[in-house]
Amino acid sequence: MSGPIRSKPISTPPGVASEVRAKIEPGAGRVMLVDDDPVVRDVTHRILRTFGFDVIVCSSGEEGVALYRTLSSAVDVVLVDMCMPGMDGYDTFRALRALRSDAVVVLFSGAADASRIQMGLDQGAAAFLAKPFTPEALVQLIGRVLPEARDRAPVSSRARAR
Repeated sequence: MSGPIRSKPISTPPGVASEVRAKIEPGAGRVMLVDDDPVVRDVTHRILRTFGFDVIVCSSGEEGVALYRTLSSAVDVVLVDMCMPGMDGYDTFRALRALRSDAVVVLFSGAADASRIQMGLDQGAAAFLAKPFTPEALVQLIGRVLPEARDRAPVSSRARAR
């Protein structure tokens, strides 16, 4: 990242914020946020909540995978930081996709290895978002991948089809 992110109220220019909000219905979806940095988690959580998303916050890849194991049918999009200690973003992405092959995962980072980002994208990550990002860029990207999440078959119907 280019500098510290200060924790303060999210403010966006009124025209931009209303334009973005108009494209996303209230209560549009549930996002699981996986990032080891408490400041980034707080700011990203508040951005997503400001724009009407329900957010599940995890502080590590291991925690995200454990929660996703029980909540996958209730999570629309998983936002995963690529640079975390322990289970990094790429390994977290792979573990999420092992649990649910149609998991909609957005990778994000300010300093990740480009080859690992590309491997994630090649293996089905929905998108990559570079840090630092604006609230609008984050919300627009989540809004863009939400239809993919909504097109997934529910876990219970996929299990019956096997």
